[in-house]
Amino acid sequence: MEAGHTEFYPDWHFGLWKVKWRHSNVETLAEIAASVWKSSRNGHNAPQLVDDPVAPLFFYDWATFFKRIFKPIPIILYHHFRIDKDHPGIVFVREYATSQEMAVNILKAGAAVDPTVLQLVIPPSGLDA
Repeated sequence: MEAGHTEFYPDWHFGLWKVKWRHSNVETLAEIAASVWKSSRNGHNAPQLVDDPVAPLFFYDWATFFKRIFKPIPIILYHHFRIDKDHPGIVFVREYATSQEMAVNILKAGAAVDPTVLQLVIPPSGLDA
């Protein structure tokens, strides 16, 4: 993001929890999750427990998955990005809101997205002794 325009709502929510965390005495994962819930008055902060057997959380190797399909945008000097469903693989970029828009093709030649191919699940490494 452009300097001076870096307000990001997840950072704000994390900051709320950080304030609550400083004044908490927690010792278990359940107590940490409870402190996250209590840090937001409207329930915006919702903890995601990785070891929940009812709804497990999976981490996928998205970087490897997308490297097969897309090329990186050549120069990261752009502050404005637009993607259009009528132009798959094309990212429209501008340096500033008043700058001329450029179309950048990020789709690799011959690459196609196969919805039946799943990403590689990254298993959590766990804690050592």
